[in-house]
Amino acid sequence: MVIDSSGRALSRGIGGPSNPLTAGFDEAAEAITAAVEAAAEEAGVEAFSAACLGIAGTDRPSGRDALMGMLEIPSGRVRIVTDAVAALAGATGGGPGVIVISGTGSIAYGVDSEGGTARAGGWGWMVDDEGSGYDIGRKAMAAALRAHDGRGEPTTLADKVKSVLGLRDMS
Repeated sequence: MVIDSSGRALSRGIGGPSNPLTAGFDEAAEAITAAVEAAAEEAGVEAFSAACLGIAGTDRPSGRDALMGMLEIPSGRVRIVTDAVAALAGATGGGPGVIVISGTGSIAYGVDSEGGTARAGGWGWMVDDEGSGYDIGRKAMAAALRAHDGRGEPTTLADKVKSVLGLRDMS
């Protein structure tokens, strides 16, 4: 989004996957650059006073630095933070608080009144994003398959999975 100095949203740009750990750094950089360019064009802006990008998968300095070097953002001051940091700032106006995100991944992140931070989760779908969309979907599939095999209790999830995926049977 392009936001003016009074906090008013002027425009927004939409791009593809931007988590460099899952999409890859090249694809993430292209998606972010495309979204920024679309928002800038809609707002009629050629350059920004500052840019803050909230991007999943950027909590490690090495990844942040690598992505920063690939982006084409027309601003002298660009900062990359994780999506959890950006979401909390948006929800609290930059004040203390806690946010819990449960989307494709999941994370809890908080900032106290002295600026101290804490997080739980957000380690990625392959190892530990309990309560995320991926985790819930995987567990639904596993329950449906256990029921199909006779290893688990019968569940209506089997019919739902077949319907959503357009399958005649679970096999």
